Amino acid sequence: MAPSAADATIAGLLGRCLRAARVRACFGAPGHPTLPGVRAAPVDGALAPLLADASGRIGPGPGAAWVGPQTLRLSSVLGADADPHVVRDPAELPLAVASWRAGRVHASVELVLDLDLGAPAPVAEPVELTPAGAAPTLDPSMRDVGVVVLAGPGVVHAGRVDEVATLAHHAGIGVVNTWGAKGIFAWDDPAHHGTVGLQADDAALSGIDDAGLVLAVGLDPAEAPPERWGRRPTLEVAPEHLVTLTMRWSGDVDIPPPPPLYRALAAALAPSYAATQSPLPAPRAA
Repeated sequence: MAPSAADATIAGLLGRCLRAARVRACFGAPGHPTLPGVRAAPVDGALAPLLADASGRIGPGPGAAWVGPQTLRLSSVLGADADPHVVRDPAELPLAVASWRAGRVHASVELVLDLDLGAPAPVAEPVELTPAGAAPTLDPSMRDVGVVVLAGPGVVHAGRVDEVATLAHHAGIGVVNTWGAKGIFAWDDPAHHGTVGLQADDAALSGIDDAGLVLAVGLDPAEAPPERWGRRPTLEVAPEHLVTLTMRWSGDVDIPPPPPLYRALAAALAPSYAATQSPLPAPRAA
């Protein structure tokens, strides 16, 4: 399908950048600019930033909201004071949108658009930022030390959920996730070794405290403070570097059985999956 005239405008360029960042909707009071390809979500102006923050927290991309005539909030932090960034050159839009997190798992920024959104756009397309530095690789001998992956919401925001599964099944490693990454595996996937972060003994029951090496990927310090999980040798890995981490390991290796945490959670929650009463308990409703 041929691009429309609106796609050739600065608003069209901004819309493409937001879609590339996995923005699902743009909240704002009626009358704010509309962006081609981005669903407009008309709401009371006071609610717009709150809804954007909540949407961004869930992911996979930031929440977006108009908080001024031409001020666009990109956020995944509830109620945060956003860092302002003035954009006067439309050629800067791709980088301004792509760098909204600036390497953090969660962030908030407000783009002050000193631009005519209806004007023709320059020749520019969305960009994807990659972490600086060489991607690490693990020697195959590390397989025998007892490796556990601890995954947080950064893998969702980076769009690297599939890479977590590929790593786990290729290398034969169990994955423990925080609540911000809950759902990255099906409940019965052998790589899914439970969800941690709400109970005092989670690190011990999940095998983290006994691991020879913890691969920490995409963690949010608010969910998983280092003092809770950092007592074992730890390698922090950018989600974008997962694909090369165990590339030298041979595949087709069985994943270790689930730790005590998974079995304890399954025993506690299994009856709820068959519940029929109203209201339905959360496990059954999900």
